Amino acid sequence: MERLCTSCHAPLTKDDIGLHRKLVNRGATEFMCIKCLAAYFGITEKQCRELIDNFRAAETTFSLITQVVGRSGRGADSGCAMIQTMTPEHPVLQLAARQDYDAFYDMELQMRKLRSCPPFSDLFTITVAGLEERGLIQASVRLRDALAANLQREPYCREPAQLLGPAPAPVARVNYSYRYQLTLVCRNTAPIRRLLAFVLAEFSKDRQNRGLTALIDINSYN
Repeated sequence: MERLCTSCHAPLTKDDIGLHRKLVNRGATEFMCIKCLAAYFGITEKQCRELIDNFRAAETTFSLITQVVGRSGRGADSGCAMIQTMTPEHPVLQLAARQDYDAFYDMELQMRKLRSCPPFSDLFTITVAGLEERGLIQASVRLRDALAANLQREPYCREPAQLLGPAPAPVARVNYSYRYQLTLVCRNTAPIRRLLAFVLAEFSKDRQNRGLTALIDINSYN
């Protein structure tokens, strides 16, 4: 059954559901879309989407806080760590303060499974770079369309896959060169690797893409 936003009644994506559970209530059964969440919190939709860019954000936060808490006190002397936050009720902060590793692991695994993040899938990041932004965007769209069309064919259609972008890279410009990214979320299989190699080879042969480069990273969050 298709889930709908409780505010605008638009169909919900995995990111909508995951971000609602992250920001509002981990045990929620009804959800708002990202656009309505942004309005609810009084921020822009872009700011809201930035909260889901790095699926390891909760893991990083938990790790940093548990390290700080663990280092308070020396030997037999107990210590106290003060955490200043606008969201003290957030489950990640609560679990980190208690240093409850098992509960955090269970919660994080559920969230990653919901959003098809590693270890349940792999992330292929395709970065396209060039000096002229308009042509770069057009080339990135052509690359996305070519990849999307091939993903509908055998044997690639046998694996669940989600293709996102193109969007500006986190570091959008380096040495006067613009950078845009596509993200393919799927399992790292031999057919998928062959498909990506083929699509990038065709991209390089296309005269419209002269002066552009395209590179692939797999699970580059490591």
